Amino acid sequence: MAKRPVLLLPTLVPSMFLTLWLVSISTLASAPSVLTPIFVLGLFAALVSYMLVGATYPILVRSTLTGAELPLAEAFRLAFRRLLTVFIASILVSVVIISGFILLIIPGIIFTLWYFYTISSIMLDGKGAIGAMSASKAFGRENKGKTFLILLIVSAVSTIISSLGLAYYLVGIPTEFIVVLTLLAEAVVTAWACIIPSYAYLTYGPPSDNSSAIGNNLENNSNL
Repeated sequence: MAKRPVLLLPTLVPSMFLTLWLVSISTLASAPSVLTPIFVLGLFAALVSYMLVGATYPILVRSTLTGAELPLAEAFRLAFRRLLTVFIASILVSVVIISGFILLIIPGIIFTLWYFYTISSIMLDGKGAIGAMSASKAFGRENKGKTFLILLIVSAVSTIISSLGLAYYLVGIPTEFIVVLTLLAEAVVTAWACIIPSYAYLTYGPPSDNSSAIGNNLENNSNL
């Protein structure tokens, strides 16, 4: 990330969008008829934006490692082309993980470890939702210790940042400052949370399918 600070930019978009959405909800709390559709549409748009941004990171990390210097706009274009697959996979993975946590805590944790690399497989291998989940499961099972450590660190840092925001509020720091500080900090954490699985999958996972559409597009842009 130090070599390519542009990797921080994608996460700022959904973070800012989510912040504006929360502010609009608090502003319109006295108008339920207006609040409900804004809440639903805003939540859906926020989720989709996070999925789109998450899908750009495997491409950006791969281009950084190969020295392709892929433009950010091109990474978003490639991610958008796979957005439907990412959306379907995200829904399936969420259902599986949530079911695991509802039944027993341990299965939920195991499923999280298995499907942590699903988006990376979609974007780097050109697989469909089910195929990417299978590839992620195979890789996650082989690297469950490292994956658990990654999730633990990311969760701990995110919790600390949230706690600091509350602490700042309790000591009387202006809310506007807290919002901006928390937004920037969460954007950095989210960026790392997207970069790490992509880097791990590229470095230790199976060779990406360079014959896939995304693989070809990335190679074609290596001279940009």
